[in-house]
Amino acid sequence: MNELERLNELKRIQILDSEPEEEFDEIVKLAADIFQVPIAVISFLDSERQWFKAKFGLDLIETSREISFCNHINFVDPKTLVINDTHLDERFKNNPFAIGEEGIRFYAGAPLVSSTGHLLGAFCIEDIKPRELSEFELRTLKSLSNRVFEMLMKRAESLLLDIEIVKNEDLIEKISDHSPGALFKFQITNDGDMSFPFVSKGISLIHPGLTPEMLKNNAVLGFNTIHADDLPKVYESIGTSFKTLTNLDFEFRITADDGTIKWHRAKANPEKREDRVVWYGTLQDITESKEYIATLEEIMFSISHIIRRPVTTLMGLVQVLNEEIISPEKLIELTGFFNKVASEMDEYTQKLNDVFLEKKVKVTTKQLVSL
Repeated sequence: MNELERLNELKRIQILDSEPEEEFDEIVKLAADIFQVPIAVISFLDSERQWFKAKFGLDLIETSREISFCNHINFVDPKTLVINDTHLDERFKNNPFAIGEEGIRFYAGAPLVSSTGHLLGAFCIEDIKPRELSEFELRTLKSLSNRVFEMLMKRAESLLLDIEIVKNEDLIEKISDHSPGALFKFQITNDGDMSFPFVSKGISLIHPGLTPEMLKNNAVLGFNTIHADDLPKVYESIGTSFKTLTNLDFEFRITADDGTIKWHRAKANPEKREDRVVWYGTLQDITESKEYIATLEEIMFSISHIIRRPVTTLMGLVQVLNEEIISPEKLIELTGFFNKVASEMDEYTQKLNDVFLEKKVKVTTKQLVSL
C-alpha cells in the first residue's frame, strides 16, 4: 500500500472536513432502518484520524485512526469486514469503543475503494449487541457502499467542474475587461424581473457614470440613461426578443453625465431558460461613426451644391451648340468657356483631394465652402 498516494486520492475528492450533505445523511439513516442497528456511518481514514462524513446514532465528528474499527479493513485487498462480537476478538479487547455494557459489540464495514484500488474509508453499521449478517444482508451492505462511492465520484466530478468553471469565468472576465465596449449578460424572468448578472468593466469606459457593480445591483440604472425619445423603442425591441427569441440589434441615444448626447448600439443573442430569457451581447459607443456618417452626408450635399454652377454652365453651353449655327469665331469663344469651366472643375477636385488626404476625410462643410 502506498499511503501517500492514498492520501492524495482523499485530497483529490475533497471530502475531508466538508459540510454535511443531505444525500449522505439520508443513506446512513436508510441503513440504520434496513439493518435495525442504532449506528450507521460513512467514515474516511486520514493520516491520523477517522473522520465521519455522515453519521446516525453517533455524536462524534472524528476519532483517532489508531482506535477506529475501519482501520482494521485490509488495505492491500479491501473487503467487507464483519466482527460479530468485539468482545471475542483480540484486536478490540482494549478498544475504548468496545469495552463496557454500552460498547460496540457488532461491526460491519464495506470498504470505499478508489478507482486506483486505495482504501479511502468505509460504509459501516454498528450495534451494541452481538449479531451476524446473512448473505443477503452482506450484499445489501455492499450495494449501499457502492451507491455511496457513486455519490462520492459524482460529487468530486462536480467540484472539479466548478473549479474549471471558475477558471473559465476568470479568463473570460480578463478578456472581456480588455475588449472594446462592454460585454454583458442580461436576463428577464417570466415574472418580468430584469438583471445584469455580468457586465464587463468596459461599461465604465463608454459610460463613466456606470460601473458593473451598479448595474448588477440595479439593472434599471442602465435604462435610466437612455434618451427619453428612444426608451420606448428599446423596451419594444427587448419585449419582442423575449417573446420571439429573435436577436437584439438596435441603436439608441444616451445622456452622459455632462449632458452630452452619445449614440450606443446593443447586440445580443437570446437563450430560453425554464423561468427566464438570457441575452449574451455587446454594447458599443458608436458616436464617432454616427458623426462620421453625418459628416460624409454633409460633404456629399456640399459637393453637389458647389459643382452645380459649373455643371449648369456646361449644360447651357451644350444647349447653345445644339440650337445655334455656330460661326468659327463663336466656336472659339465657346471653346474658351469650356476650357475655363474644365479648369475650375479640375482645380476644385484637386483641392478637394488634398483636403481629404490631409484631414483623412475629417472634412467640415466650412472647409468645403472655402474651396
